[in-house]
Amino acid sequence: MLWLRKSKKGFTLIELMVVVAIIGVLALLGLRLYTGQMDKAKNAIVKANAATTHTIIQGNLADATFASATAAVESIKLLSGLYSADGVLDNVELPANMKNPHNTSVVDPIGVVVKSLDAATDADIVDDDGEPGEVVVKGTATANKFYIVGFDQDGNVLKEQYTATK
Repeated sequence: MLWLRKSKKGFTLIELMVVVAIIGVLALLGLRLYTGQMDKAKNAIVKANAATTHTIIQGNLADATFASATAAVESIKLLSGLYSADGVLDNVELPANMKNPHNTSVVDPIGVVVKSLDAATDADIVDDDGEPGEVVVKGTATANKFYIVGFDQDGNVLKEQYTATK
C-alpha cells in the first residue's frame, strides 16, 4: 500500500514562477546600478586624461614657452611620437595611453581638442559645450596660461578644472 501514496517532492509551477520573477527584478536593479557605475568609470577616465594633459603641458612649460593652446597640445603629440614634425600621423600610440572612453572613433582617439580664447576665465570654460569625453585645452592671449577641462557623457564640464602656467 505504500506505492499508492503520492510523492510530495518538487516545486509547484507557481513557486517556480515566483522565483523567476524575483530573479528578474534583481537582475533589472543590478543592470541599472551597473549602467550608472559605467558612466562614473568613464568620467573618471576623462578626469585622468585632463590631469595627464595638465601634467604634460606643465612639464613642457618648464622647458619651453607656448604662444597658444594649439602649440601646447602639438608639443604633447610631438613628444609622444603620435605625430612627426611634418604633422603626419606616425603611429597609433597615444600620449600616456589617453583615450576617449565615450567615443571609440579612431579619427581623433586622443580626445584632446584645442580651443583658443582671447581671455579665458572660469565662466568661459563653463559656457563652452564640448563633446562627451573630450579634454579641452584653452589658452589666453597673454600666452603660457592654459585651462584644461574634461567633458562628461552629456557634454557638460566636469568639476575638476586645471590651470597650467609658466
